Amino acid sequence: MFYYFIRKLLFLLEPEKAHFLTLKYLNIKNIQFFDFFFIKLSYYQKKLNVWV
Repeated sequence: MFYYFIRKLLFLLEPEKAHFLTLKYLNIKNIQFFDFFFIKLSYYQKKLNVWV
């Protein structure tokens, strides 16, 4: 489920690389990833005015 959520977000940014980038980010096991992810998520929600 988490994979599809991240892939959906990344698809908005890089449609051709969404799957690869999702796998890359899921391999990161530290808290900085989650901070980065949620900051980016809130940024793109405001930018696109949508909820992913």
